[in-house]
Amino acid sequence: MSHNETGERAYFGDLHNHCNMSYAHGDLEDALRNAQQRLDFCSVTGHAHWPDMPEGNEHTEHIVAFHKRGFEKLKGNWSHALEAFAHAEQPGRFITFPSFEVHSSEDGDRAIIYRDTTGELLYPDNVRELDRRLAALTDEGKPAVGLPHHIGYHQGARGINWDTFDSQTSPLVEIYSMHGAAESTEGPLPFLHSMGPADWKSTMQYGLEQGHVFGFAANTDHHSAHPGSYGHGMTGVWSAELERRALWDALTARRTFAMTGDKMRLDYTLGGTPMGGMRSPGHPGRLSIRLDGGAPLDYLEVLHNNRVARRISAPEMRPAADAEGAGENSTEAYIRTKLYLEVGWGPRGKPAQWEVDLGVDGGELVEVEPRFRGPEVLSPEQEADAPGSAFYSWCRRVDEQRVHFETTTYGNPTTSTPGTQGVCLDVVLSPDARIWAVINGVRTETTVNRLRAGGKSGHLRHEIDSPAWLFHRLPEPWELSWNLSIDDFPHELRAGDWIYLRARQKNNQWAWGSPVFVR
Repeated sequence: MSHNETGERAYFGDLHNHCNMSYAHGDLEDALRNAQQRLDFCSVTGHAHWPDMPEGNEHTEHIVAFHKRGFEKLKGNWSHALEAFAHAEQPGRFITFPSFEVHSSEDGDRAIIYRDTTGELLYPDNVRELDRRLAALTDEGKPAVGLPHHIGYHQGARGINWDTFDSQTSPLVEIYSMHGAAESTEGPLPFLHSMGPADWKSTMQYGLEQGHVFGFAANTDHHSAHPGSYGHGMTGVWSAELERRALWDALTARRTFAMTGDKMRLDYTLGGTPMGGMRSPGHPGRLSIRLDGGAPLDYLEVLHNNRVARRISAPEMRPAADAEGAGENSTEAYIRTKLYLEVGWGPRGKPAQWEVDLGVDGGELVEVEPRFRGPEVLSPEQEADAPGSAFYSWCRRVDEQRVHFETTTYGNPTTSTPGTQGVCLDVVLSPDARIWAVINGVRTETTVNRLRAGGKSGHLRHEIDSPAWLFHRLPEPWELSWNLSIDDFPHELRAGDWIYLRARQKNNQWAWGSPVFVR
């Protein structure tokens, strides 16, 4: 799905992440280079202000100290940051939005995002004053919004206070980042940071129950100069073009969907009303859904007032011929699929350098998606797991059939937390295409039918515990692209209702589509 029904394209970005322009790791220039490899737009966020910061004690004085140092550092770096944002922009290819962060123990943190590559640091006394300043700036022709993030922490501990939330100045809410998913207090992506678990009254679903109107965003909140760090969050937006004002208009109109890691394209209309829009009560009309995955899709759910009203699972979408086994071994037609090579594993904490050529003979590359992770670091007092190296993972397209990438891995930090790196290719393959990779000088190759049956792995060295690689299974086309309509939606819509969608892939990557609101 390159375009939706109205001719808009899906663009991908990260509107909230950090580097050493205040407190965090890695240079701003590295952050912007990393962003350009994977994203269409981004902000890099400086830590600026915490008006109700608690006084330090023997347990928290070090936290207060590094925040104060970071705030002062940003003051000196802000003009340089604005210049860097403007310099990094590539019209039609990559758009930057300046941003900085204001903390609030009582009301929750906000990333302040400017539409244009100008803007001043703000130092409000509280969130209500911040919202007044943002509204005034917009009236003055200097549009800016406040993006609530890591909302799930309980109120008083930098979780969101829905009583002071203003949808006019915060059209989007960050519902997923490396902190976890704040959709509810249940699910497979919990809050695990040292700041604590999530609380129901700080979740996205609770905010919707209070009648608030907002769209969904996911951003990494990464602290190692790595916007778009794989698995930590990404925002999708449907926009007429990759241009600053067009993107801004689409973001503030809530034409957004939130993702955990893989690039997915999720779009829907309800009785003609687009995702993020407003509609009147009554019969819902046709629910039209388009969903493209980055890996085999597992299920799609339609939620009405936070309750699942309909679930569509993969077996329902499987064509009859494929269900009988024809699709998996067919040698009669080209297929469009995802070719994903993942590298890593091996001893925990020990570096493995990777230099890889990846290509196809008998096929064509449509799109290249690096899936590089930055180091898992949030506090400036921590050393980066991979100092310096993860800032420079890079990938380039060599020609229509080949890419080259270089990266470093350090094993998986735990048996439930991946530390791998990889590149995913959107490809069109002939039935007899050969898939190959030269990994650190050693060539391996395989066939389309071999990878349609299942993944293929190997090691760098023929010994226990050496770093390893994996060609993932090639998904069938129907596993990646769903286009469906629901004409028998079971509920009449009343004023105050809302509908939203969420989708899960078999690799546990997720996407959420912004609500349609009934008002």
